[in-house]
Amino acid sequence: MSAGASSIFVSSSLDGSCKVWELLSGRLLRTLVYPSSVTAIALHPLEHFLFSGSVNGKIFVKVLDVGAVEDLFVTMEDQAFVLKGHK
Repeated sequence: MSAGASSIFVSSSLDGSCKVWELLSGRLLRTLVYPSSVTAIALHPLEHFLFSGSVNGKIFVKVLDVGAVEDLFVTMEDQAFVLKGHK
């Protein structure tokens, strides 16, 4: 863990959501909503990016600015990157 990391963890769901939590307090920091079920997630070691794999072969890449955004609910339209064609 780096000094810049905020100690977060992420949960995912078949309903297409990922929730970003603060590890020490258990506080919900953000909810991300995707158009399809999320079956795999990976968090960048410095907690800068979240990679969310979906059942349709797309991998959604979200820049995590935890603490910089007031809105706890972020939709797919807020996504910057989608990697397609994965199986």
